[in-house]
Amino acid sequence: MLEAAERIAHLGHWCLDLETQRPEWSPQIFRIFRRDPARGEPLFAEHEGYLYPEDWTRLERAVADCVAYRKPYDLCLHIRRDDGTDGYVKVYGTALAGTNGAVSKLVGFVQDVTEQRFMEAALNKSEADYRLLVAQQTDLIVKVDAKGRFLFVSPGYCRTFGQRPEELLGQRFMPLVHPDDRAATEAAMSALHQPPHRCYLEQRAMTSQGWRWFGWSDSALIDDQGQVIAIIGTGRDIHVRKLAELELLRTQRMLELALESGNIATYTADFRTGEVYVDERYLSQLGYEPGEIAVTYGWWEAHVHPQDLAAFSDQSQQVMYGGLDDFTAEYRFRHRDGHWVWLQDHARIYDRDADGVALAASGLRIDVTRRKEAELKLAYHAEHDPLTDLLNRRGMWRAIRRIHAQSLRSRRT
Repeated sequence: MLEAAERIAHLGHWCLDLETQRPEWSPQIFRIFRRDPARGEPLFAEHEGYLYPEDWTRLERAVADCVAYRKPYDLCLHIRRDDGTDGYVKVYGTALAGTNGAVSKLVGFVQDVTEQRFMEAALNKSEADYRLLVAQQTDLIVKVDAKGRFLFVSPGYCRTFGQRPEELLGQRFMPLVHPDDRAATEAAMSALHQPPHRCYLEQRAMTSQGWRWFGWSDSALIDDQGQVIAIIGTGRDIHVRKLAELELLRTQRMLELALESGNIATYTADFRTGEVYVDERYLSQLGYEPGEIAVTYGWWEAHVHPQDLAAFSDQSQQVMYGGLDDFTAEYRFRHRDGHWVWLQDHARIYDRDADGVALAASGLRIDVTRRKEAELKLAYHAEHDPLTDLLNRRGMWRAIRRIHAQSLRSRRT
């Protein structure tokens, strides 16, 4: 049983008789040194052949101290086996006294730790590579406990916040977060306690350069009871991008306010497919709900007042085939309930093919019915008597000129 246990543990026991200088080895020690048991155990001095010089010196010193002062030793030695391979062993030794009280024997164990040492070396290399990666990483890496206290901070984090690791470790990160972002940060941290134990949040933090925006990807470490024991966070400086997003959002809000205040609808037309993509105001101007109809160029053309469609056909042709990039017109359009509304249309071509033919356009459309009706009403009153509703002098002259022009055209025809 002892031999089986030693084989499993890669460990053997030995006993050195100080008088004869010949040790006794268990079978496992022969296996560790790859020595043929038929050769027997080597004398203590012959052990030098199994060790590198610096380790042989260490072993000699340890044995001498053990004999002289009964001082146990525990050494890790680099060995050369009989088959020419290298390995590592741990040697444990202690003194045994004889009947006269003097040290007569040394006893101990030899354990093969070659595989362990190689694994440790590989692990140390991996750790060194990881630390080098973390040190050179521009992203910020932190580890905090469940209460938000720093357990680890990367060099990049320290550089960003202008503090040394010892100033941060053990401190809570929340005081560095902008007051307006702390509630959202607390909520995100709480979410880490629930599957999938990951979250992303954006927050401002007080750095050595002032308040800056960071995007954090956090993951929780869970114990066997399902409790969060630590949180790993990777942060990236998104300050420039965030400011651009906020400015874009502000501009979009201002544009939306302007469009809404002026009841201005927007649309995009794809002339290759005939589809027109419109917003809600576009449909609302005509009495339709979103999704109720599919707007196409053919549908639009069919609902324009016949008297107005021909008025800007020339302009449409020039826009379509490269003479103009901008289209502007006022026309009547049939409302859903059947009456006509006046629309002012402004469009611009933004894509053409190699031959200059328009492929796509975007535009704005404004309901100008009230203004147009007011203009027509003013024009009518300018040419009619308010009491009799008959043509006044100005209206009469306009009618005469129109009749005269028609007569001239008829004669030419």
